[in-house]
Amino acid sequence: DVPHCARKMGTVSIADGDDPSAWTQNSLAPPQKLLRALVQRSGCFNIVDRGTGLNAASRERAIGAGLGLQRQSNVGQGQIKAADYVLVAEIQSANGNVSGSGAAGAVGGLLGGRVGGLLGGLKSKKMEANTVLSLTNVRTTETIAVEEGYAAKNNLAFGAGGFFAVGGAVGGGYDNTDIGRIVTLSFIQAYSKMVTGLGLVTPGSAGTAEAAPTKTY
Repeated sequence: DVPHCARKMGTVSIADGDDPSAWTQNSLAPPQKLLRALVQRSGCFNIVDRGTGLNAASRERAIGAGLGLQRQSNVGQGQIKAADYVLVAEIQSANGNVSGSGAAGAVGGLLGGRVGGLLGGLKSKKMEANTVLSLTNVRTTETIAVEEGYAAKNNLAFGAGGFFAVGGAVGGGYDNTDIGRIVTLSFIQAYSKMVTGLGLVTPGSAGTAEAAPTKTY
């Protein structure tokens, strides 16, 4: 489940990793959208928006500078909250493809007929995701925590309440596709390990990090 923190560590800005193909090839939204919902739900950090929200705020400020705002519209200089930390969300690998079995295809070709066609049509589906979260101190540029997450299709029974709630709030394929749910579960595991290691999780809460599931091959 999504961890719940006993205290907030500070403010955090969330960024995507450098390789967009890791999520675009599986038709997923950028992972920072998922992490925003996850961090907000956990209560471990306050979030500062450096994306769409900041752009919209900048437009409002530009309107104020050019046209003037109503009195007591307090959007002057020196009010933007600084981020204490940057959380970078990376999908190292996410395999949601269906591929035909080479062995089955070969045997099916040799046998031919209806039986051969059935064997040749056998497909194997291996779904798994590896994710990484890194937390960097803005003032010192020191990376203070790096955690990995892993989930596979046979782990979808775990943490259902957590990832359905978070994924459903985000959309972008994280709530209505198997690979999206697997990536979500992998990020929840990495985030749980991170905030637990930082001493932010309430002792005995349901959000403590679980042992990494065994990889399947």
